[in-house]
Amino acid sequence: MISAHIAWHSYKGLRTFLLFLWLALLAGSFLIFIKNARSSKHRPLMLGLLGSLGLQFSFAHAYGTELCPLLALLVYALVFFIGLAWAEFAERKWFDNY
Repeated sequence: MISAHIAWHSYKGLRTFLLFLWLALLAGSFLIFIKNARSSKHRPLMLGLLGSLGLQFSFAHAYGTELCPLLALLVYALVFFIGLAWAEFAERKWFDNY
C-alpha cells in the first residue's frame, strides 16, 4: 500500500510541467494574437473570447478568491483562443501531427 504522502509527491513534476505548458501555450497565443491583430480573419471572435476571459476572471475576483469553481467556464474560451491564434500555422507541414 502506497501512503498518501508518497502518492501526492509523485505527481509534483508532472503537475508543474503541465502548468508551464499551458502558460507557454497561452502566452504564445497572446503574442501571436498581438502580432496578427490587424490581419487575422478571426479577430472579432478572438476579441470576444478575450473579453469573455477577462469578464469571467473579474467575476471570480469580485465574488471571491477561489478560481476553481469558475475555471470550467474559462476552459472553452482558453482552448478556442489558443486554437484560433495558432490557426495560421495549420497549413504548414511542420505543424501537421502525422
